[in-house]
Amino acid sequence: MQGSSEEDIQETVLQAKKKMAEFTQKGRFWEYQMLRDILGAADPLKSMLEEMTKRGLVVRNTPPYLPAPSSVPQSSSRDAESVQPEPEPEPPSDDSSEEYYQM
Repeated sequence: MQGSSEEDIQETVLQAKKKMAEFTQKGRFWEYQMLRDILGAADPLKSMLEEMTKRGLVVRNTPPYLPAPSSVPQSSSRDAESVQPEPEPEPPSDDSSEEYYQM
């Protein structure tokens, strides 16, 4: 760029600004339906990573092998049934017994 003319430099700056504006807008705005489609895919994590990469975003520390969603261990329904939620405490009642306590 040191040997370039002023016009070439200005043209390069304009192109860089356009690319940056496009990148900023493209990466920051998502259509809701697209997110629904990604989350409804057979492998939503892979679909999301592909879409992010396509938009020019960088995802660091991505493992070379992503496990399929079906290989992720999930608790069985039997285990879920055996864990009972604790009953909620009853709210205090406003009914007074109209008894007076003396000390």
